[in-house]
Amino acid sequence: MTSETTWKGKAACQWYYFSVASLKPGKYCFNILGFVKPASLYNSGLRPYLYSKKAKIWSVVGNEVCYFKHRVVKKKNLDTFVLSFQVEFQASKDVVFFAYCFPFTYCDLQSYLGALEDASRRQNFHELKRRTLCETLQKRRCDVLKIKKKRGPDDEKVRKYIVITCRVHPGETNSSWVLKGILDFLTSNKTYSRELLSNYSVFCVPMLNPDGVVQGNYRCDSNGYDLNRVWKNPVESLHPTIYHSKMLIRKLMAKGEVEFFFDLHGHSRKQNMFAYGCPTSKKMGYRVKSVPKYPHEEKVFPYILAKICTEFSFPGCTFNTCKKKEGTARIVNYNEGVPLSYTIEASFVGPSYDDASVITNFDLIQYQEMGMQVCKTLYECTQPKQTMVNAVVRELVLLAATGQINTAGCVVAAPSLNLEPPETKAP
Repeated sequence: MTSETTWKGKAACQWYYFSVASLKPGKYCFNILGFVKPASLYNSGLRPYLYSKKAKIWSVVGNEVCYFKHRVVKKKNLDTFVLSFQVEFQASKDVVFFAYCFPFTYCDLQSYLGALEDASRRQNFHELKRRTLCETLQKRRCDVLKIKKKRGPDDEKVRKYIVITCRVHPGETNSSWVLKGILDFLTSNKTYSRELLSNYSVFCVPMLNPDGVVQGNYRCDSNGYDLNRVWKNPVESLHPTIYHSKMLIRKLMAKGEVEFFFDLHGHSRKQNMFAYGCPTSKKMGYRVKSVPKYPHEEKVFPYILAKICTEFSFPGCTFNTCKKKEGTARIVNYNEGVPLSYTIEASFVGPSYDDASVITNFDLIQYQEMGMQVCKTLYECTQPKQTMVNAVVRELVLLAATGQINTAGCVVAAPSLNLEPPETKAP
């Protein structure tokens, strides 16, 4: 079988999601043609995901998994590659689904957001508002969520914001599962979420590219645009979700301070979870609204996250910018005045822990737990006393003085840290 191209045959094919029915028990070999990336962790241990309608579970399957260059077929004069694997079926009359990663469709999102709204009406701490940010080119709604603490008439309004976006690249479905962990945590009654929402309002665009998701594209929208390259000058008639997301952030900055911006992605060639940040020590474009509060400000959040979350790799992070990425959400929002702007990448593969040679697949629980750890890290970064932040800054200054970190990236791992939430009674 051949992986379909996106619009106008643009070479951006790297994922799959298909079903097989009426198979007799036995061993089968699958060959999927049309991939465009020359390197893949399939040759290092990554395996396909399979869902069985009979068993009603996802599992990791495949023997003799290999990824290699196709001898003949090319796309736009580029070489293409083949994924080959063998699967043995025991049960008959089953319907199975194969996937590059756990799916998270547009319909899944609509159902999930509806459930979040219903659950939020039954509690008395946070307030969740869901509205349509804009319509896509194919007339689908692009949702935006606002999550904040419920306040009384005498409570002071919060003027500090956190903005989160996700699924600008449709095939990076794992990013939606990380986001689900974030939203579940923020809308829970946990101490961390209550404290965080006491100081910040959170805005979230959970799916920036609904049309691309519905069409089954890997990276582009319905017109063939990579929407994460048009943030600098989005056109409302061509890139409505990016245009209105950018306008939303500007409105928030006019009312107060957008302190954090997170754009969630999936990554196919590196293990672990990691981040791309912007160097606060470097003067960038027209960024004039903020100055660093302390040395290595951009590295503090990833360093604390690496302490809390064993699947997050601090050495895997980089903190630089380049011309070809100047249209990305991370760099544009940093240039416009968001002091801490990050791309958060979750691997399609899994964690390396202490042995990078051992490749395993992440499971659904791990993706969602990583999202929850992002919220715990935000809690630590936004505490008024800044106890952990100050300790981490001292560590980073020492590491920089000894040449173990620099602007481009990091070469040391953050020490692990198990945090227990403070004991407080729910209101």
